[in-house]
Amino acid sequence: MGRHFSNYLSKKDAEDCLRSNVEKITITPTALRQTPDKTLESLREKGVKIEVRGPRGRPRKLTGESVKRVMAMRQRGLSYYRIARLTGLPKSTVFDYCQRYGNMSLAEEEINEQELREAKNFLEKLRKAGISDELTSLAAKGCAANEPREIAYILVEIEKVMEAYR
Repeated sequence: MGRHFSNYLSKKDAEDCLRSNVEKITITPTALRQTPDKTLESLREKGVKIEVRGPRGRPRKLTGESVKRVMAMRQRGLSYYRIARLTGLPKSTVFDYCQRYGNMSLAEEEINEQELREAKNFLEKLRKAGISDELTSLAAKGCAANEPREIAYILVEIEKVMEAYR
């Protein structure tokens, strides 16, 4: 017989478990940190096994790399709406992650790497789209380039070509 705790174990909860002859308790990592050490010690002394289980519920939507991507955009001053449009995420998700990880400050180098990766992804998609020979050629040059200045120059050239199509 066992019980699961998502919130901290109070002294009363521990006494209830002992009275009910609970042999095993599962607990989330957060609840374990919040439970007083004396309560955990007394349960272990009485032979109750305590097992830590991952948090319940749906897993987080974004990976660590995606969170960095969102935070880099936010640090560059992009609005939640703009980030949502660029990433394809709901605006509420972007807002939630910006609030949750607002204290995450990325180094300038990390932000620049993130922007370079974004530009290269865009150029690769443009190259594969094959819209026109000129755009495909510029996109291929951008994919091969490694200097941020060169990529920025190519992006400006692409913008000029696309402006001519409008």
